[in-house]
Amino acid sequence: MIDLTKLLLKNQPISIAFILLGLFPIFPFNLKPVIVGVVIAISVFYYFKRAETVFSNIYLFNGILFILYGISFFYSQDKVYALKRLETSLSLVLLPIFFILLSSGVLSKKTLLHIEKVFFKTFYFSVLLMSIVIYIYICSLGYFNGLVSYSFCLSYIEHRLWVFNDHPIYISIFLAIALIFSIRLYKSGSKYIKALILIGDLVVLSTLFFLSRKGVIIALIISFIFLAFKTLRFTKIRVLYLAAVAIFMAVFFFISSSQSKRFKEIFNQETYTNSINENLSSTSIRFGIYKCAVKQIPQSGFFGFGIGDVKHALQDCYQETSALLVNKNYNTHNQYLNTILATGVIGLLIFCFSLFMLFRFSINRNDYIFTAVLIFYSIALLTENILDRQNGIILFSILINYFTFQNILKIKFDE
Repeated sequence: MIDLTKLLLKNQPISIAFILLGLFPIFPFNLKPVIVGVVIAISVFYYFKRAETVFSNIYLFNGILFILYGISFFYSQDKVYALKRLETSLSLVLLPIFFILLSSGVLSKKTLLHIEKVFFKTFYFSVLLMSIVIYIYICSLGYFNGLVSYSFCLSYIEHRLWVFNDHPIYISIFLAIALIFSIRLYKSGSKYIKALILIGDLVVLSTLFFLSRKGVIIALIISFIFLAFKTLRFTKIRVLYLAAVAIFMAVFFFISSSQSKRFKEIFNQETYTNSINENLSSTSIRFGIYKCAVKQIPQSGFFGFGIGDVKHALQDCYQETSALLVNKNYNTHNQYLNTILATGVIGLLIFCFSLFMLFRFSINRNDYIFTAVLIFYSIALLTENILDRQNGIILFSILINYFTFQNILKIKFDE
């Protein structure tokens, strides 16, 4: 404990940077970009103090989507909207710069381990705090007394939750990443930390199921299955682990009709055969959006409509499909569909290739937490435009660049 305190004091600016990154989930929405600015200032301080950075081509893959969007800007008709999209995506290039410059301040493996502990613990416990606040908030609304509905609670969480208000999708992503991090924290923690993590995981997991974002939950389950087979040694332990997760899910959905209904609609044939106006559910709406997005792909060509014109292309189809889709002006709700419409077949192939290179890098380094995070995002991107929203793209960029940074420096120190 004394050694950790000394290390914290010795590396104060680095510690502050990773504490800020770890607190990202609970920062107010308007202040989240400020974190990026502050940590970049810290990295510049280290660079001028000792101008010896560690660079790898992997960082280029981390920012490839911004480059694709930047190119598509020039053939977008709606330049104003295209510029807004580019502004939102800036963290894809700013955060690699932060980590590259910060590498000049990391001089040992001990510092690298310290960074991981600070970042993982701060992130996990900030998300745990958010989960507790959500339960207190819905209790204050009267949900547990039956005074308000489930949909009422979700609406208030998105728009009025104390400090932490955000769309349930992005809160769910924070929760899922915290659960993935908890695997590493549990394995390396003391008995006290392990007990705390087990209790905390139950709170975080129950909050995730309460919010019931289908794509996020499915992505997390698949990530956990991967981690079970890679980090648990014995087959019996793997089976018990997976059985415990399955039982918890079954019990939760059995006692919660609102959440189970959201999953049952996936397997309801009417979700896909009736019109959106006849069967209004989140799954039927997404299915209608996907049909329009796929319908527009042939017209997007090799290079796409441009980052500023995707919404206009979708609106053309929505007008023929449903007044609801027109009025809500939905995006594609699928990052891959959005990428192909914005940057064409060429852009989608390049984006998928960048993800493949990150997968290969993480697997070659035996960094299974990194691989699990990539699995999670690769699946979650199928149901949401995560990289077109400020909260989604900043967190994604923090994570992939952090793991790139960690592994590149480990390679350096192992030489």
